[in-house]
Amino acid sequence: MRLVRYNNFPEVLFNEMNNCTYDSFNPEYKVLDEENGYNVVLSVPGYQKDDFQIKVEKNVLFIASEIKEEKENKDWKHSFRKSFEQRFRLSEKMDSEKISAAYNNGILEIHLPKKEEEAIISRQIEIA
Repeated sequence: MRLVRYNNFPEVLFNEMNNCTYDSFNPEYKVLDEENGYNVVLSVPGYQKDDFQIKVEKNVLFIASEIKEEKENKDWKHSFRKSFEQRFRLSEKMDSEKISAAYNNGILEIHLPKKEEEAIISRQIEIA
């Protein structure tokens, strides 16, 4: 009898498994265009309010978080890390000084208010 190696494992799946990183997380998000600004809504269950770092730098909104957890028993040790980072480019129409954020029941909501449009003033210019 002849033994034949059976390999029915799809190559694509094998490559994805080798490249998989278990410490990164890409939360689902949506951007809502509202009358007074935009709302960025992220689904991030399992986090706490203090786990997030939100900042604006050079018209880019950075949202990042990292959770580290270690559990140890006399027989085993388990460490867990979950992190993500999202970036959003802000237009010049955004008022970055008035950005606010709230976290409730696994939903992070960031409000990006629009700048108030200045009224266009027209006047006649006299020639001297």
